[in-house]
Amino acid sequence: MGNARLYAAANRQAERLAIMHQASQDILSRSLDLEQVYEAIDRAVGQLMPNEAMTIGLLDDQQEYVEAVYLMDRGVRQPTRRVPADASLTGYMLKLRRPLLFHSAEEWPSDVQHYGGEETVQSVLAVPLQMGGYTLGA
Repeated sequence: MGNARLYAAANRQAERLAIMHQASQDILSRSLDLEQVYEAIDRAVGQLMPNEAMTIGLLDDQQEYVEAVYLMDRGVRQPTRRVPADASLTGYMLKLRRPLLFHSAEEWPSDVQHYGGEETVQSVLAVPLQMGGYTLGA
């Protein structure tokens, strides 16, 4: 029984690594077209963790604003938005210096904006988007 669990866990890990490898290859092959890079990230995240919404928020050079450059909500692309960093989930995450996971709407910070529809946000996972030791956004 223990060997079967270990085998299944190893298979899941191998699948995750294959998805991440494919995403990195997609990103490298499209590195000059940011829209395709965003779409490759969205595809990889969707394979690893099915979701209803996906946002890529990038910090400006002074880290005063977050530009939500890629917003998908239930398969529909939303317009780009810009919010002050201190009112964004990206800014909140960077202030805490760690990824964030909210399991319910009650955990969601009241002073942080979200980009989705009018429905109440439930579960949220935010992770830093880093390159060369520099955090670009989330």
